[in-house]
Amino acid sequence: MKLNKIAIISLLLLAIITFGAVSAAEDVTADDSAVLDNVNLNADGDIAINDAVTDVNLDGDVGDDAIGDMDNSNIINDSKDLLSSSKLGDDAQVVTSENFFDYFDTNGNLKSTVSGDLTFKNEFSSIVPSITINKGITINSDQAILKNMGIKITAANVVLDGLTFISDTSVGDLIYVGASDATLTNLDISYSVGDEDAIAINIDGADNVEITDSTIFFESTVSDDSKDAIAINVFDAIDILIDGNNITTRLPGLYAQNYDGDYMLMGLTTVNPIKFKEVDGLVYSNNIQDSSINKCTASYLQHNPCS
Repeated sequence: MKLNKIAIISLLLLAIITFGAVSAAEDVTADDSAVLDNVNLNADGDIAINDAVTDVNLDGDVGDDAIGDMDNSNIINDSKDLLSSSKLGDDAQVVTSENFFDYFDTNGNLKSTVSGDLTFKNEFSSIVPSITINKGITINSDQAILKNMGIKITAANVVLDGLTFISDTSVGDLIYVGASDATLTNLDISYSVGDEDAIAINIDGADNVEITDSTIFFESTVSDDSKDAIAINVFDAIDILIDGNNITTRLPGLYAQNYDGDYMLMGLTTVNPIKFKEVDGLVYSNNIQDSSINKCTASYLQHNPCS
């Protein structure tokens, strides 16, 4: 008899559970079958959802709130937007002094595995003598300061935007441009050297180069004309734009005795605030230039301008 009571109670519980499941199922209706057989990954790794259920009606209460006539297409679109916003783009690459060698090798060459633009952030101090940019990318700045480090541009379509260069020792060419279609803009350059070769910006055999909206301070104390001391040097180039810059130089006064055998000209060609040679299509406009003499021991002037 006791066993029969247990069996009866079990049957009652099973009936209650079954009734609840049927009631819950009756609260959900679908106009079409819920088939999501077109969920795929496209070539970019994004999720593509096609031909999903769009008319699902939910009747009844969920918690304390009633939900009715919800369009499932909105849910799908919102989900795709969320996936898109969380995807990291190729251009979101921030270079710091800590991860510098993830992007450049020990000689400062941009690694072949790097794709997309870079943003340099905070300070870099003498990590390598110079950085070589060998593919067409943009280098942006997030308060980036390069101390005693130069940049060599050896590929077309390179942009340097917003970088600060501070160097109190010679690195040769602080910025070397050896490839066409380069843009140098919003730069802040301070380059001070002693009796050694130095050029702040050297454009050598590159066409369609722009230097704009930058501040350039260059100082040298070379003792003779066997060494280069030039703020901006442009050689063998076409279509050069130098516009809207503030250029300050402090250079020694030297004898104008250098002889240029190619053109049979007498004159100083190695120590200049700005030097152009074999340049066609030059636009030099809206610049503020302040040049003065800082050393007169070899001055060719009769009267010492430093006295």
